[in-house]
Parts: sequence; C-alpha cells; structure tokens
Amino acid sequence: MSSLLTNNNETREESITLINANSSLSNINHDGGDSHHHRGTLKRIFSINTITMRDGCTGETLWEKEYNNDDVMLTTANNKSTKEEERKATCTGERGELQVWLPKTILERAAISREIKFSSKVAIQNLRLVQNVLLDGIPLEEWKFVFGFVVPDSVNTWQQVIRSAPQVMDANRLSGHLTIETLFFNGDQCMNKSTWRIHYCE
Repeated sequence: MSSLLTNNNETREESITLINANSSLSNINHDGGDSHHHRGTLKRIFSINTITMRDGCTGETLWEKEYNNDDVMLTTANNKSTKEEERKATCTGERGELQVWLPKTILERAAISREIKFSSKVAIQNLRLVQNVLLDGIPLEEWKFVFGFVVPDSVNTWQQVIRSAPQVMDANRLSGHLTIETLFFNGDQCMNKSTWRIHYCE
C-alpha cells in the first residue's frame, strides 16, 4: 500500500489505498475520579465534531456522522509507543468497540474523500492518526496519517483521499468481520484508541 501525504495550512489532504483483496493476512508491517467529570474535561480539550465520506470524484455524500464525544474523546496520557507497539498501545482515552454501518457502494467508488472536522483547546505538537485494519482479528493493513501542529483554540479540517485498490474484497466477506483500530497520537504519546466494527448495508 502506497501513501502520498501533502499538507496545506489548517486543511490537511492525504491519500492512501483502500483495502486490497491481495493484502497479506500474515505480514503487516485514566485517571481516577468521577467519570462524568472526566468526560466533561475531555470535551474541553479535544473533540471530533464530524466525519464525512464523499465520492472522491463527484463529491456525493455517502456517509456522515456527528459525534457527541461519548464516541471519540482525547486526553493526554503518559504512554510512549514505538512503531512495533502502536497496534497494541494502551491509551488513557481508550474506548469500547463501536458498530458502524456503511453503504456497500462505498467499496465500488474509485476514490473516497474522508473529511474529519475536529476542535482543540490546546496546542498539539504533532497530531498523528494510525489505523490498523483487521479481518477476523488478523492484521490486514496499516494506514498512517500525519496532521502536524494543531493551533490551540482552533477548529480544523483533515481530509484524506482513499483510493480503491484494483481488487477489493467482497462486502459480504468484510461485513461484521472487519475492524479498524484507530489511535490518535501526539508524537509518540498515545492520546486515544477506539475500535470500529464495520458493517456494510444496502
């Protein structure tokens, strides 16, 4: 899987290749206290506002989700992560498994534009996103994105263009079996980890 990463001020645009049917299945390279108070603090630090997926050629909106930050919240942690440890990173902001339903037709598009809108109350020196794609628990692909410096008290748009591989796995094979582990880092410091189980529907 090849990557082409380009930056443009507060909007970041990146490109990766969608799940390839020929990908190898064997080689892939809290604080204590009241939880409601803790969640409120997290919302004030960093929040994912929306994630939108559009046809990369026509701009048609295929899927969109607004977050209330019970789904995605970031906080600081003392964890350090090397390249080999990223998939197994334990983060202070670790979330449970989320169920996500996407239209089957998303796999048929030549390119998907994914837009993440987020807000940050604090400066982040080097915001990174690592996503590990697993099929039935077996590592399939690894996607890496770098946003870079985040200005405090800012609202940002992060765009990635996901291009379809020549042969994409069948939606019925992937649906319910595909999970995506999403980790947000500030440099090597893991801030949040969540897992999405992907279902494809008509």
